[in-house]
Amino acid sequence: VLARKYRPKSFDTLVGQDVGVPGTLFSRHRESGQTTSLQMGAAKLSGTELMTALRTIHPPSLRMNTPLVVGVSRNLDAVFAPWRKQAMRAGVMFGVLALISVGALALYQRLRVRNAAAKLRVEFALAQSQQRFSTAFAAAPIAASIAKLKDGCFVEANRNYERIFGWSRQEIIGKSSVELGVWPDDATRAPWAQAMREHGELLNYETVWMHKNGERRHVSLSAALTNVDGEPCILAYATDITERKLAEQTINNLVFYDQLTGLPNRQLMLDRLRQAMTLGE
Repeated sequence: VLARKYRPKSFDTLVGQDVGVPGTLFSRHRESGQTTSLQMGAAKLSGTELMTALRTIHPPSLRMNTPLVVGVSRNLDAVFAPWRKQAMRAGVMFGVLALISVGALALYQRLRVRNAAAKLRVEFALAQSQQRFSTAFAAAPIAASIAKLKDGCFVEANRNYERIFGWSRQEIIGKSSVELGVWPDDATRAPWAQAMREHGELLNYETVWMHKNGERRHVSLSAALTNVDGEPCILAYATDITERKLAEQTINNLVFYDQLTGLPNRQLMLDRLRQAMTLGE
């Protein structure tokens, strides 16, 4: 019953056939001279691709004049079907991963090129901006300087410093305004430093500086905090207003003092009276 249930469909057609002809799996096993062998190839009789395990047996308990050869075969398509399925699945997954990798690489390259181009544009714009600032800084008709915030040492100054205050650029760089003696005293410098700390910038701040030759000069300072190569600095422009202050003083004397006696005149008295009345209100 079991033999009938599990024997192949072609069994009846194979019964009585001679499998010992050259080229068959049986003859290849016999020619190998081994008791056990594994043969692969097309069956001579059916043409089916098979994987066949063959074993030669000759039990002593059985009285046989020739040994028997027992074979167990399996269709190669059935043997390799799971492997082919897995290989196909792996191939599909590999293809998908390859496509994703190629796409990601292409996107990365595009973003890299785009970022590099954007960086170049920024660097070019920054270089142009720095060039324009350097040109404007050097060509300014007034004294311009850049000093470190932490110690006040000058890192840059234009040529007008020498023309207006007497110090050359070489004398200024690396020294502070205090070391140079720009400020007449600490009492004059303190209000300016305090105002810079509070506001971060000043516009037309009037004070007194010293010329290199020792003369006192009235100046108008405009300054702001900036950043130079990562270092907090103060960008300052100084205008010499000494002549303007002298002119204002002259006009004030002409208006409020008698030119012959040098005594306060009626105009000064009326001006002081108006001031007093305003304060009284």
